[in-house]
Amino acid sequence: MNVLEILNRYNIDYVDRGNNVAKGNVNVQCPWCGEDDHSQHLGINLETGMWGCWRNVKHRGRKLYRLLAKLTGLSSAEARRATGEGALRAVQQGDMERAVQGLTEGPESIAERTDSPVIQLYPTFREMYAPGVHPMQAESRFRNYLVARGFPRHNHKRLVHQYDLRYCVAGRFSDRLIIPIYENGKLMTWIARSVYKDASLRYLALEEEESVKQVKDCLYNYDAAMEGGDVLFFVEGALDAMKIDFYSQRNGVRAVGLFNMNLEAEQQELVNNLHGRFLKHIILLDEGQLSQSLDLQARLEPLLGHVLVRFMKPEWNAKDPGDLTPRQVRRLDGRI
Repeated sequence: MNVLEILNRYNIDYVDRGNNVAKGNVNVQCPWCGEDDHSQHLGINLETGMWGCWRNVKHRGRKLYRLLAKLTGLSSAEARRATGEGALRAVQQGDMERAVQGLTEGPESIAERTDSPVIQLYPTFREMYAPGVHPMQAESRFRNYLVARGFPRHNHKRLVHQYDLRYCVAGRFSDRLIIPIYENGKLMTWIARSVYKDASLRYLALEEEESVKQVKDCLYNYDAAMEGGDVLFFVEGALDAMKIDFYSQRNGVRAVGLFNMNLEAEQQELVNNLHGRFLKHIILLDEGQLSQSLDLQARLEPLLGHVLVRFMKPEWNAKDPGDLTPRQVRRLDGRI
């Protein structure tokens, strides 16, 4: 990917010097600020393609194709092809190994990303077991929600601390359990689950422009999985992963949440980092997701080796891994 070639190809005006231009960057007019930006305040790093506006910290990102689409009106698919950022999706299975090697050796590899932005959890996100705060002071609906999801009250303190769970009673994320997503110890983004069954929008994610990485590019519980073990489960959601991971970790079982079945390019890089850390890899998706499971298996095996596909058993009386009881989860192993 050559930033200047792309800008020139689409006749996008830019400046390579001036008060607003950092070393190794070029600047363009911020398409989100629009006509209010008279001095090209949005900088693009020529090496990484990362971009950000000096005037508004919300106008930033790590994917050049998103900026190109905004500047030119191209669709996301067209912009991906123009920048090469969608190339991995078109790679045939036989070429996947070479593609992954290119990912891990290139300048965009995770280990070399030292200039990514930093975000923090909002001050309105409360800790259920904060020092000096009695547990009963936490809003009862959040404790009740954890109970309803199969986490008994006597487990709450350890659960909340292990996964850094928060809750919110005001603002955009009001009445939601906050589930932070970390990578290499750094906060990437978060998702917020409504505690009400009849909520029109069950999950609400931090906006992409405010995140270090958007949710679909992350693996939930990645850092814990990097510690290794005997069996690694791939499940769909964060609460699914949390249920298996929390109650089976003493048996050498860990779990990660994928958030989507496409296995995005950045997720593939993370999965590749897990190679060799577990004896077995098992896909356990929701009830009725046979085709998705087989497709995911085909995507994971070039990265990890052999991957098993398992299904929810009728006797479990559960539609997804998050519905399993602690006792059922503790019995999960490589033989299910």
